[in-house]
Amino acid sequence: MRKRPAFYNEANPECDIEACLDILRDSDFGFVHQVLTFTREHSEAESSVNNRLGTSYLASLEHLTKYGRVYLNNSEYEQCVQRNWQQYYSFLGAKALQKSEKGFWDFQRRALGRLGYSISKTKVMRYALAEVFDLTLNPLNTSKKILRKIRTSLL
Repeated sequence: MRKRPAFYNEANPECDIEACLDILRDSDFGFVHQVLTFTREHSEAESSVNNRLGTSYLASLEHLTKYGRVYLNNSEYEQCVQRNWQQYYSFLGAKALQKSEKGFWDFQRRALGRLGYSISKTKVMRYALAEVFDLTLNPLNTSKKILRKIRTSLL
């Protein structure tokens, strides 16, 4: 750890995972059989903000870009990349149908730009359309989502 100029890459919201992946390239690991952390969720918590912005999708893409080829074979890497992009665009498609919080799309553009990518508006629209079809053709799931939102807003 002392070889690192900075322990965390503060530009990555999931920098703890990134630090572990980086350190494990050159080190062995051990397992601690004890819970060492916990997460409290409330609307102002960083984890709640990260969930609303989808930073876990972006962090996964960053981790794959930096470390995927170190830890995965070509087939595993390609499958993970494809799955992560699909999950990210599914998230963006759903967000395109909602009233986004201020700065949401600017955040997405900047974060992807930092990774060397840009948003495909065509893919966002395709996944938004898929979300509309899912909401329309699966009334049970749609009603569950509505009830979840109502419960969340009442808390």
